[in-house]
Amino acid sequence: MNRFTRHIAPMLFVVLLLTSLITGCQRKPLYLVQHGNVSIATAEFDLRLEMLWGMDWQTQWQYPWDEAKYGPIGYTEPTGVHVIAYQLDDAMERFRWHYDRHVSNKGGRVQLTTKEYYDMLLYNDDTEWIHFTDREEHRQNNSDFATFNVTTRTNSRAKYTRSQVGYNEPDQLFGTLIDDIYISDDPEDYIIERNEDGSVTYVCKMEASLQPYTYIYLYQVILKNNRTDKGDTIVTSYSGITANGLAAGVDLFTGQTHDTPVSLTQDLVAPMALEHAVTLPDGTDTVADIIGARVQTWGLPGIVPMRALTRGEEVMVKDSTYLGIGLRLHNGITYVMQSNVTEQMQQHPTGGVITILLDVTKEIPDSIINHKPTGGFSPTVSQWENDENVEIEI
Repeated sequence: MNRFTRHIAPMLFVVLLLTSLITGCQRKPLYLVQHGNVSIATAEFDLRLEMLWGMDWQTQWQYPWDEAKYGPIGYTEPTGVHVIAYQLDDAMERFRWHYDRHVSNKGGRVQLTTKEYYDMLLYNDDTEWIHFTDREEHRQNNSDFATFNVTTRTNSRAKYTRSQVGYNEPDQLFGTLIDDIYISDDPEDYIIERNEDGSVTYVCKMEASLQPYTYIYLYQVILKNNRTDKGDTIVTSYSGITANGLAAGVDLFTGQTHDTPVSLTQDLVAPMALEHAVTLPDGTDTVADIIGARVQTWGLPGIVPMRALTRGEEVMVKDSTYLGIGLRLHNGITYVMQSNVTEQMQQHPTGGVITILLDVTKEIPDSIINHKPTGGFSPTVSQWENDENVEIEI
C-alpha cells in the first residue's frame, strides 16, 4: 500500500501559491513598471497527511479490504489542480473578471494584475463523475459569484433503503478558497527572479491547504450466528448497499453541503469474509463473518463538514441516515436489512468507520431462513416487478 492510501482521514494538501499578501510596512519610492502585471508563481505541491478524526481508523476497520482488487481504501494523490483567480469589484461587490488555468501537481505560474484584489479558488481537476456549475456564465462581466455548486448525476440503480433520489458516487475532490488577496505593486514585497534575457519576474509565495470536499465512509456489517443448526451459512453474500440521508453536492466557495438529502448506492461488492477475527462494539473479541464496503460521499446535508470537525460544532440532522444492504441467503432469497446509523454518522462528519452488528438468527425470521424454494424457481425480491422488500431495523 503506498503512502497516499495509508490514511483514510482527510488529507491536507499544502500548496505553496503565488500570491501577494497585504503588509503593514510603509510604501517604498520604487514601484513596479511591468505593464501593471506581476508574475505570481506556484512552487511544487508539498503533500502531507493529517489524522483529523481523533482515532486510528486501522483499528476500527476490520474488513480485510484488498486494494489490488477493489482500489485504494483512502484518498490518492491528485494529478492536477485547477486555479481560478477572480478579480474583485469592490464597488459592485461582485467578481468583475476571472482567469483560470490548470497546473500539474508540481505547480505552475499565473499572471495577476497589480493594485487589484482577488479571490482564488483551487480544486483538483482529475474528476470524472462530478458535474460543475457551468463556468461559461462566469466569463461574463459583472456576473454574480455567490455560489459555485458541484454535484453528481442522478441514477436509477437499485436501492436498499426507503425512497430518496439516487445520486452517483462522487470522485475525490479537494479544494480551498483564498479570499481578499491584494496584489501589491511594491517590489520589496516580492522575491526577484532574474531571467536569462535580463528581464525580471517578481514572485510572492503563500501557503494554503486544500481540504476535502468529499468524505469516505467505511461501512462494515458484522454477522453473528450466521450458521444453521446443520452448519450451513445463512447469509452467503450481498448484492449491494445504499446509504441515504446524504448530501447531493457542495458549494466550493463555502464548503457547505447541499440541504436536500439523497441516497448513494455502491454496487462494488467485495466478498464476505467468513470466520474472521473481529472485535464487537462492546469490546468482545470473537470470530464472525463480516461485510465491508467503501462509499465516497459529499457528507451529511446542510453542514460544513470540516468546520464541524475542527470547531467541534454540533451536527444538526436534516434527515435520519439509514444503511440498507441486500443480503443474499442460502435459499436464494434476497433479504433487505436497514439499519439506522444517524448517530454514528453525526459523530463522523468528515468520514470514518460505521459499524453494524447483525445477529442473523435473531433478526431474520425463521420463516425466511428456513424457506424452501418449490418448482425449481427461487425468486429474490429484485425479480418481482412489484416487489415487497422485507425490512428489518437494527
